[in-house]
Amino acid sequence: MISEHCADYVTTSFKNRWRTLMSVDDVIESVISLADELGIADNTYFMYSSDHGFQLGEFNILIDKRQMYDYDIRIHLLMRGPGIKAGSTFPFLGTNVDIAPTWLGMAGVPLPATMDGRSIVPLLIDGSDANVPEQTRKHINQLAPKGRDSFIANWRDSVFIEYYYNADNAKCNGYNTEDIHNNFIGLRHMTDSEFGDTSYTEYQTGNQKQTDISFDAIDFVEYFKLSDDPWQMKNLWKAGDNATQSKLHTKLRTWFSCRGDSCP
Repeated sequence: MISEHCADYVTTSFKNRWRTLMSVDDVIESVISLADELGIADNTYFMYSSDHGFQLGEFNILIDKRQMYDYDIRIHLLMRGPGIKAGSTFPFLGTNVDIAPTWLGMAGVPLPATMDGRSIVPLLIDGSDANVPEQTRKHINQLAPKGRDSFIANWRDSVFIEYYYNADNAKCNGYNTEDIHNNFIGLRHMTDSEFGDTSYTEYQTGNQKQTDISFDAIDFVEYFKLSDDPWQMKNLWKAGDNATQSKLHTKLRTWFSCRGDSCP
């Protein structure tokens, strides 16, 4: 049962977030309106996203966003600008890590080899559109010299997510949203991948602030098939299928150790 104090905390937090969203809407309107007034809206790209999802009671977690569950890791990414068709969507995996390479690519700035992430520009923008800025079209042609279909065929089929505990995060008059068990590295695959619509996560107990956690002493695993279990309630870790989990473990280690343009 949620205490009265905690209930008030959650209600206040929700109200504050709603007010923030309304304020953000006002800022977005002002920025786009100014771009229109300056006559540069047709030559400007706008991107709108956030840093994480959120939980409000799921998995008995009263409030927060520090887990590998879809509630936390799925976020919106909205864009508009020359070459992006109104109302269009794409099903490919993009993350916050891809935003900086995308911005650099749109501006025609070379991506440092040490920077994680990949530009999603060819997934979004039609490079044959004459309205697309020259530097952006050049970037698309460099990344996709054989066309968009070839670029898509070589796009990643999973995303890597990691998190480390370093201190208590007490809210709601002492309610801890996590503890020393919440250090993890994980892979989220989607329906068309080799592993299907799955989430695979390895955990190791520790405090990153005190000792570096290298995930060489895994003490818990979560493995969900979301096509059958969309609420992520049935952990398949010890339910067999060891060959698949071994492949996932190997792939996860590849992601964990990669850097810059060596990452998928």
